[in-house]
Amino acid sequence: YNERERFVFIAEGSDSGWRYNWQLRDPGWSRVTEQPLYNPWVDEKMWIPHHDEQPAHITPPISNYSIGPGSFKFNPGTALTEEYQDHFFVIQFPGALVSTFRTEPHGAGFAMIDERTFQSGIMASAINFGPDGALYVADWDGYWQPNDYGAIYRIDHPETRNSPSRIETKEALRSGMAHRSAQNLESLLAAPDQRVRLKAQFELARRGADTALLRIASDETAPVLARVHSLWGLGQMGQEPNQSWLKAWPFGSSEPKVRAQAAKVAGDLGWGPFGEPLVGLLNDPEPSVAFQAGIAIGKVGGVYSFGPLVEALDQNDNRDPFLRHALIQGLVGSAHADAISGLAHHPSEAVRRAAVVALRRIKGPSVDAFLEDDVLNVRREAARAIHDDFSIPEALDSLARSLDHKRTWSDEGIARRAISANLRIGGDKNAHRIGRLATDETVPLPLREEAILSLASWYDSPFVDRVVGRVRPLGPRDPKIADTVLEQSAVQIIEGAPDALISALLSSLRKRQILPHEGILALVADNQRSTELRVEALKTAVSNRSALQARAIQIAMESANASLRNEATIIVSDRDFVTLLAIATETERDWENPAVRVLLERLESEPDDRADPWLGKMAQALLQDELPSELAVDVALAAQASASPSVQDTIREYQSRFPAGVGLGWRAIAALGGDPERGRGVYEENVSAQCVRCHNAGGDGAQVGPILDGVGKRLDRIALLEALIDPSARIAEGYQFATIKTEDGDVLFGTIVTETEEHLTLRIPDGSEIELPTSETATVERQRVSAMPPMLDILGLRATRDLVAYLSTL
Repeated sequence: YNERERFVFIAEGSDSGWRYNWQLRDPGWSRVTEQPLYNPWVDEKMWIPHHDEQPAHITPPISNYSIGPGSFKFNPGTALTEEYQDHFFVIQFPGALVSTFRTEPHGAGFAMIDERTFQSGIMASAINFGPDGALYVADWDGYWQPNDYGAIYRIDHPETRNSPSRIETKEALRSGMAHRSAQNLESLLAAPDQRVRLKAQFELARRGADTALLRIASDETAPVLARVHSLWGLGQMGQEPNQSWLKAWPFGSSEPKVRAQAAKVAGDLGWGPFGEPLVGLLNDPEPSVAFQAGIAIGKVGGVYSFGPLVEALDQNDNRDPFLRHALIQGLVGSAHADAISGLAHHPSEAVRRAAVVALRRIKGPSVDAFLEDDVLNVRREAARAIHDDFSIPEALDSLARSLDHKRTWSDEGIARRAISANLRIGGDKNAHRIGRLATDETVPLPLREEAILSLASWYDSPFVDRVVGRVRPLGPRDPKIADTVLEQSAVQIIEGAPDALISALLSSLRKRQILPHEGILALVADNQRSTELRVEALKTAVSNRSALQARAIQIAMESANASLRNEATIIVSDRDFVTLLAIATETERDWENPAVRVLLERLESEPDDRADPWLGKMAQALLQDELPSELAVDVALAAQASASPSVQDTIREYQSRFPAGVGLGWRAIAALGGDPERGRGVYEENVSAQCVRCHNAGGDGAQVGPILDGVGKRLDRIALLEALIDPSARIAEGYQFATIKTEDGDVLFGTIVTETEEHLTLRIPDGSEIELPTSETATVERQRVSAMPPMLDILGLRATRDLVAYLSTL
């Protein structure tokens, strides 16, 4: 999907979108889970930064960023040098990088700026700042092949290592706060290091120093950070405010950071009289202040805040998603559900969307009124609110009934949720409603397919929601209604429907064990249909030992379509081992017989001594170079699994031809043969290998592994196989991390881009490239281990062969 990790501002009360149940909704897992490929996280573009069609119930990521993020730390204030003040540090583990960046305010949220590499070449697994201000980095030396090595590196700058501020910070952290005077603690609220400030704040709160903290918080001449920590200390104490607090509370401070934290802590304290000044802050020119005020109003309450919150939502007009979130939180905590529902007729689309999210958070059934909205984004929001997560069960029937209207079909996300609502309720009318959708030729094809597959899932247990992937309870249902509707639909669909819809129908008939009818035989014989569909029809015709199976197999065996004949042969031979063995061995050295490969694959996992005489001949043919290369892996794996001494002796003799312990050894035979289409499935869908996660994740310079376009021209099959089996043997050009010491004593870190006998080009952490004459490099220390784990243990030799076949086509 090209999905990337996210840098997220976790606002109070926010939902950043990710659900664990999104994880298994991809082509690889769908074969196991029988779930559709529709993934709301991806298809509804929840994972990318803010855009107008994004669901309003989530706060979007600041940016898509990072490769395999590990530790995430913030410079506490006195660490490293002035250059790295206010910087975040994050490990990008597979890329052997520690990156750094800052943020700056962007509306009520933030933007990432000054992103760059801080350190590279170490397989860092954890980072942290020490009391001394140095950055400590744990090095996992073995990477994918753990060993007995490792280290903790200390990164620092000699000119700042012993600066006064760092010495004072270290001493303050070492000695603690309990023995200090109140005056000293108050001064430490403005210390340059956040760790010291927090410890002073905690100690003052422990001592109950509310008077001192309130005095500092309201003092316009005090340092801003001291005032912020004083407010936090007051909130931490949780003491009941009084009128003197209200008078001194710095809502009107000239400093935006102080106003924002005054609003935040006022909300935490939850004191009613704070409500009116908080409402006034909704109009603050600084978005972060209005943001904190909105969230605080939701905690303090007050019906007088409803109008100002609605007005602020209207003025924001969906432009700032973080401010919208805060104002929604205000509605949730301060307004009655009836008042929020009344916004269904508000002229502002932004207000109506916000009202839907607010009703979602309080589980208000009246959210179903928004399913009739004229604006698509509002209807989408309502469908998500009713259907997703724990749902709003009382409104589910309204969503189900919306499937009767063509306007619902215009949006795939709404329509899929409406289909799902009918499936979950499970009444007779719901089944017939889905059946009508499946047979209506004016409905988009993906929705007709989903309707058919939903009928096939009517009785699944456990039932996994076909939109969001959650396990759901199903409503009571007639034990035959879905099968009846599915069978009736089949008669209308088979004639003239597109292949994709018929394929969904055929798989559903097999799943529900509904006996096929004569129309399926016509599909097997139809030369105008795709080979894939005819094979599906054949499988359906022979399912459940139907009366059509003999005729279907005969039609397929007599077909001019080789793939259909092969499938028929496999079906016949798959019924029992004796039949399979007879078909595979009926003609001597008939290498094209599809039953041969089927038998070999079965013997690898289920050795059978009845096949040993034939398998021995196959192994001899391999030994004598008489076997087609496409079968070499299959014969070798089957022979290895055999218990026959003679077969074992033959395959050992064959394997001994290859140098032991050097290079690929006998496994080099996997460079030949293979099925490119199956290999493409391994590359795109294998849930263990996850090739696309590293090789198709953002383009050059933004991913862990090299881009594979054109790799079939750059590397021959042997080189491709070696790269998969032993990726550390030769790390791809442009992905070799190195530490280089020059003759002048300089030390450079980076990635070797190109290398010749005369020159070496190094891409250093800031992205620029340096060309070094090899005569000027004293030492070149290369990274020892590839970022890619050995694939053989993950895939096995047969799937590795298919992957090589696919890569060779690129």
